Amino acid sequence: ESIGDYAFYFAGLKGSLELPEGLETIGDSAFSKCSALGTIQFPASVEAIGDYAFQGCTSLWSADIPSTVTSMGAYVFTGCDSLRAVKIDTDVCESTFAECTALRDITFQDNCRIIGECAFQGCSGLRNLCLGTNIERIERQAFSECEKLSYIYFNKNLQYIGHLAFAGVQSLSKVEWEDKLAYLQVTREEDYSKQSNLSNFFPKFKKED
Repeated sequence: ESIGDYAFYFAGLKGSLELPEGLETIGDSAFSKCSALGTIQFPASVEAIGDYAFQGCTSLWSADIPSTVTSMGAYVFTGCDSLRAVKIDTDVCESTFAECTALRDITFQDNCRIIGECAFQGCSGLRNLCLGTNIERIERQAFSECEKLSYIYFNKNLQYIGHLAFAGVQSLSKVEWEDKLAYLQVTREEDYSKQSNLSNFFPKFKKED
């Protein structure tokens, strides 16, 4: 079963939404601009969430994404500025959580390996970032403008940080990483000295060939 593209776009849904069992796909912009929607309960059957599916749901504060979701599109929760916490068990696409200004708690589970471009850009409330065990790549501007970010933990499998991934992050006070992490490959080392203070804590950079 599926919910089609734009099915409830600007529909004025309010309060809590419990999606039915058996639902497998949520289409592009399916619930976009439902600004009074507060919580969403996904069934364990959901496998795919389309682009912009919940974009602009400004009252949405809770959305537990089940581990059955293997495909999550771009801009899914962009501008959901009341969203406080998320758990993610799949790769994060472009701008999926951009401008979620109240977001403070992100849990990356085992199936999340890539954090896409601008994925968490402008999440100005984010303070602590613990990268999941299997994350390998952080793409360009993924955490740019997360101005209150003060703590980062890098896992041993992380291999790459993209251009301006942490641009505008000036509040870092502590960075930790697993001992087995040999180096990170970055596109431009100067991004981290000029645009953030990350290099003050984590000098193990290797420029991209």
